[in-house]
Amino acid sequence: MLSVTKKRIISALLCAAMIVSAGIMASSCGGNNDNGSSGNTGNMEEFMPENKNVTIWGAFGEDYYQNFERDNPDIVLDHSTSSDHSLMTLAAAIQAGTQPDMFYTNNAAQAPLGEAVGRDLIVSLDDYFDKDPAYKKSDLPDWYDMFVKYEGKDGQQHIYGLYTDVSVACLVWNKDLFDANGLDPETPPATWSEMKTMAAKLNKTDANGMLSQAGFTSYGWWFQHWRLTYGTTYQDPLTGKPDINTDEMKNVMEFLKSFPASFGGADKLPGEVKWEEGNVGMAIADTGYAQNMVNSFKTGIAPMPKPDEKEGDPAIAGYAWQWYGIPKGCKNPDGGWLVARWAVTDGSAAIQAKTALDNPETWVPVYQVHKPSKQALFDKYLENCRKDIQEILMTREEIYDKISISRPVNAPINSNWEKALETKCSEIISGETTVTDGLAYIQKVGMKLYEDYQKDVLGKTGQ
Repeated sequence: MLSVTKKRIISALLCAAMIVSAGIMASSCGGNNDNGSSGNTGNMEEFMPENKNVTIWGAFGEDYYQNFERDNPDIVLDHSTSSDHSLMTLAAAIQAGTQPDMFYTNNAAQAPLGEAVGRDLIVSLDDYFDKDPAYKKSDLPDWYDMFVKYEGKDGQQHIYGLYTDVSVACLVWNKDLFDANGLDPETPPATWSEMKTMAAKLNKTDANGMLSQAGFTSYGWWFQHWRLTYGTTYQDPLTGKPDINTDEMKNVMEFLKSFPASFGGADKLPGEVKWEEGNVGMAIADTGYAQNMVNSFKTGIAPMPKPDEKEGDPAIAGYAWQWYGIPKGCKNPDGGWLVARWAVTDGSAAIQAKTALDNPETWVPVYQVHKPSKQALFDKYLENCRKDIQEILMTREEIYDKISISRPVNAPINSNWEKALETKCSEIISGETTVTDGLAYIQKVGMKLYEDYQKDVLGKTGQ
């Protein structure tokens, strides 16, 4: 089994998106006697910096980098740790000339990439994409730029960050419960109205009036993702300017309120989703990770249902909670790139390969953006996976291929604003405030944070 230290490292690298969710199952499958190596998916010798000393800030212990140091014995890593990995700390280090060569955060809402760009704290990575043959744009999904491309000080669009994985909130359902309640287990709801109808058939109330089986509930209700099912966003991804008090968001909140209202209130809902106890038929969950994808029952995943009035295919929203960047003015940017590129290819793949051997019955690999790294893992382990894991994994790949919009977690002001958003939306669901008053409050808080950021950080007024 993995040591406590190793588990913490895996959690930090692969499970940043689950910080606001409920736990982690970044486990794997496979059954051969392998040493857990990733198979060196990128040729590290193709790109080697002249300066062999690299300082890195990140949420990892020294043992995480042992494979890197083994493969790159000439590179000397300084595992300096900042006080909080925040942009404030990074800005102070740049001012003092003590910035690292690589900066990493596992919480984009706390350290938004958009803010790092706006404050001129990190440099463009375009040249590295052009000259490093081990990390090419052609090896990444078409939607990669959606999460890392921003307008720089020169008025042009540039890539400013690297990331390992991306998450998508999907509909997850218990096929066995569907079958037991007269629903087709292979046909999930495609629209909001279909979801309400199916959820009503799955609701079961106990003698105390509590829902022993909820047709639908979710972790925090995923308010932002329901808004994104319209195919339009609610916030500018670069500036953070909010646009939440709209007819679309009002429809979202009325839709979500209708579930607890149908059985007497949110206080009747199960306290949490417990799939193994069969207390929920459908939920929304992050399927970039293993959570909720491997169960004792037959599990299905599908895109989130779309509003009935929306034409065409459902909108699929992705979001990246972690990113790597190269700080402005650092001493060894080439070294910073080398370590960051390793982390999002060989580093991530090696962790998953090790987990695959330790957990052959429960492994679902974290969704990887870098196609060669992902394919190397699939080639090595997928045939040995349980059949249901193979099937759900291929379904997830098909869904992720269709990402069409990003949740703007990398925009400035998000940490404080999203907290206010989620808190007030929960109050709307529970009936503590009205939709009208709640959304007006969220918009007001967001605009105050946005205006303060424009004035105090960027020195702009009247934006």
